[in-house]
Amino acid sequence: MCTNTWHAPQSPGEFSHKISGLSEDCLYYYRFMAKNDSGTSWAPQTSVFVTSEVWFEKGSDAYFTGLISGEVKVHRKDSVIDKPLDIYYSIGGTAIPHVEYVKLPGVVTIPIGETNATINIQPLPTTVMPKTKTLELELISSCIKGNPSMATVKIIGEDLDAWQKSMPITFSGYTKEEVLTNFPALVVFEEGLSRPGFSYDGFLSGPYGDLRFIDETETMLAFEVESWDTSGKSYVWVRVPELAQNTTIYALWGKADVEAPLSNTDGSVWHDGFAAVWHLNDMSGWDSSINREHGTLKGGITQDSDGAAGSALKFNGSNGYIDCGTGFNMIFKSATLSVWFKSNKLTALAGLIGKSAIGGNRRYSIFFESGYLYACFDVTGWVAPKTAWLDEYHDGTWHQITAVYDRQADLKLFVDGEYKSSASLASQASEEMITGVMFSMGRYASGYYYPGALDEARMMMEAVSDNWVWATYQNMRHNDTFNDYGEVALQTPTGSIYVFR
Repeated sequence: MCTNTWHAPQSPGEFSHKISGLSEDCLYYYRFMAKNDSGTSWAPQTSVFVTSEVWFEKGSDAYFTGLISGEVKVHRKDSVIDKPLDIYYSIGGTAIPHVEYVKLPGVVTIPIGETNATINIQPLPTTVMPKTKTLELELISSCIKGNPSMATVKIIGEDLDAWQKSMPITFSGYTKEEVLTNFPALVVFEEGLSRPGFSYDGFLSGPYGDLRFIDETETMLAFEVESWDTSGKSYVWVRVPELAQNTTIYALWGKADVEAPLSNTDGSVWHDGFAAVWHLNDMSGWDSSINREHGTLKGGITQDSDGAAGSALKFNGSNGYIDCGTGFNMIFKSATLSVWFKSNKLTALAGLIGKSAIGGNRRYSIFFESGYLYACFDVTGWVAPKTAWLDEYHDGTWHQITAVYDRQADLKLFVDGEYKSSASLASQASEEMITGVMFSMGRYASGYYYPGALDEARMMMEAVSDNWVWATYQNMRHNDTFNDYGEVALQTPTGSIYVFR
């Protein structure tokens, strides 16, 4: 028997003691006891350690596709199996815990009577299909390490070298100094001279199951297909991590038997600042953001095939509107509200988007009245910058109106990406904007309806910069000049070449 005493005082932390002369492949038992002026207290259970080797055995790799788990086994000798044994290990590698795989605890128990236990590596669903990642396990130094004491498991992703076609897309039209973070950029596919070498025939997995986007570091990018038309234009939104001058991303396609990533449907293209994104390309009122704040179409609304991006919705001006519920309360947050419009000349009060009411307070919206376009805000006082309705606004083409509500500064009004006017919100910065008033599109209050078409409506719970407003407009309205679509290239698969003579 061996006894060791750690004399008081002792700081909190680990206690260690080196013992020599132990026999190989044996179980040793130990128990802690603490003693002070109040008495003596023994640990309720006896613990055990083993003077025997433990080692890893790699079982299988994991796969992101199908979420197939991988495994590693930990072994001990069959001569020391009378007690369960906890094996501790460290974790490294390129895979991200909680994001790309279920986080491992760093310890695994070999049950009593067993010589091994299994560590399962379970991949998690990801917004975009990652490249192959690694998980590196190593036995900690306090054990007797057998061979091997390390194990590497791959979580197999998509091999982008297997995609046949690639097209560079450079945002040469963005000329501002500010770098825009997580910017949702519109990419438009179509056959013709403006997309040299592009053909829908190159897609090999359904309509667009093999479409992918990467940045210059070959990191996969989240994207959402708004509409896909092999006889015309297809509209795709791509989340660009950093939009700067001449940022380049790449579209890839030409791979059989693959599916579109989750980002196409899970709302991850739109970062957390987006409260709702209504494409308004069908009669569903669908919100593409992760919040799923879908609207309900009411009255006279029809589809307009000639939208700002794909299709849009046309409002009859007498009873057509979209009911988006009573949410979207800013409370104390800043916000950005925007929508594209196409109409004849407006002459009477008409609401475009927002929470509006006649009289009272706690409201915000964008509307037309008496020859002016307004953005308003009212908790304890009416704030409403305006700009004159111009003839060019009813020229049969699409225009964008944006209101940026910076609660610590100003409410700014923009039309077609250009600043028009502003008014201070600072006096109401500490006032709570919460109301049961309906958030709607196509009418003001409960009876002033908008006669025209609307498209691409967005509500953000943050105040974006002037450059963000400008870039959003330019990217949609002048897509062929804001985006520089390069020539499609044929990717050569990598591998070995054998020559037989």
